[in-house]
Amino acid sequence: MGRSAGEDPSPEGVSGSRVVEEGRSVPDRGGAALREQEWGRRFGSLTLAWLAFETGSGLSIYLLPFSVPNQWLVVLHTAAGLAFLLPASIYQWRHLVGYWPRPLTPIKLMGYLAAAAVTVASASGLVLTVQALWGTRISYGWDRVHVVSTFALIAFIAPHVLITLFRDRAFAVRNGLLGL
Repeated sequence: MGRSAGEDPSPEGVSGSRVVEEGRSVPDRGGAALREQEWGRRFGSLTLAWLAFETGSGLSIYLLPFSVPNQWLVVLHTAAGLAFLLPASIYQWRHLVGYWPRPLTPIKLMGYLAAAAVTVASASGLVLTVQALWGTRISYGWDRVHVVSTFALIAFIAPHVLITLFRDRAFAVRNGLLGL
């Protein structure tokens, strides 16, 4: 598929994706710029780091014996969850709003499902935190919701981020756009 002079080279344009502008379907030319802006956001990096720590520490808490180090990890997991919940939520909201008008793709759908899993994991984590602080025990049901939503998050965020990263990196290398 060839490009006309002045057309912004983007993976969407290359793959034939189209958007609706002023009631008519036109080639999608803004994808590369939007993704370059997203990859450059500090909140994006912070959110990915937060999700990686929360997921890794949560899996450790779930899978390893409940030892003294793992008890301290529960404290760190909870503290990090509380400390970064608001900035990560702001980033997710901005990310969602930025991509909402774009065509639905499997990668975008995985992002929606990952966002839903993060929301459920965060809400159940808040409930578990309140139960642990002011109750005598945590609820088995809320604990299961928290664990299942963590595995759902892994299932959806990994392909959402990795496919996008590898695709954008390959596109940048092919087109000399090393900023992507």
